[in-house]
Amino acid sequence: MKKLLVKISILIGIVAVPLLLCLFFLPDPKSRKGLDGALIDKHILLEKSKPATIILIGGSNAGMGFKTQIMKDSLKLPVINAAVSGWFGLKFIINDVKTYIKKNDLIVLCVPYTSFENTTDNDFIGNSLLVPVLFDVSPKAIINLDYPEFKRIAPFIAPYILAKIKQVFIKDEFDGLYRRDGFNQDGDFTAHYSLIRTLKLKPQPKCLGSEGLNSKVIPFLVNFKQYVIAKGATFVILPPSIQSASFNNQVFIINKIDSALKVNNLAFISPTLRYKFEDRYLYDFIYHLNSEGAELNTRLAITDLLKVKAVKKMKSDDTIQRQFHIHRVQ
Repeated sequence: MKKLLVKISILIGIVAVPLLLCLFFLPDPKSRKGLDGALIDKHILLEKSKPATIILIGGSNAGMGFKTQIMKDSLKLPVINAAVSGWFGLKFIINDVKTYIKKNDLIVLCVPYTSFENTTDNDFIGNSLLVPVLFDVSPKAIINLDYPEFKRIAPFIAPYILAKIKQVFIKDEFDGLYRRDGFNQDGDFTAHYSLIRTLKLKPQPKCLGSEGLNSKVIPFLVNFKQYVIAKGATFVILPPSIQSASFNNQVFIINKIDSALKVNNLAFISPTLRYKFEDRYLYDFIYHLNSEGAELNTRLAITDLLKVKAVKKMKSDDTIQRQFHIHRVQ
């Protein structure tokens, strides 16, 4: 029996070791060229940032929702759009930015309302798209992985290893719209600006009145706010821009989210109604803005951010203003 177990262990090792080597060391050029790869560039932006920077975080809604240069010019403050993909999950999005937060920074979270709902854990924990991020694009993020997250992505690891091996023999070039080079130097996704939407956007269905919140989200945000404050920075939440028809259909759960945030001292910095957008401002999804929509959303956000105490302080601080103007000249 003992000899049999030894032989089985050796056999498992012969199979497992090469697969693990492929998982951790075989390059994944497709992911690096896709949306996942943009995380590398966002990290570079964050690493180069000076203290007292406005950092926008969120999913693709935020990545496609702002024109950062307009925000910088108007606020006279440094701004970085660090948003990539909501499929990474709210937990990953927030944990990923933690190490880059500096004193006097303003962290602005802008995520879809679905991130707060209890319909699925995908929006909080993430899904299969986290696998290439964790094992190729940003391996250091593995340290933030807890058991629920690992349990969620575990079934996707083996298929990912096989996909990496397949790329060695069959080159599978990434040719979709949502790719790494679709972001500009400020972190805004702009590849779709010249494209015209051809499909009618289907609104989200009307709430039944039984929808609830994900019980993990609010406590997680409360803890993150405390972490940000301990770093000498500020954390605020901006309502997401959303299709007007979807907003009207989802107003029950949106109001529920709004109330829960207020009770926990995490209130949106603006009424959610301000960020309802007609279809002419949208691209391919109820949370994705086109160029005109991104500009309108940016100007709304500027107005709301100017009311935030931290922004007022940053604008009145001569040292911060001097650093900003020096950086612009450079």
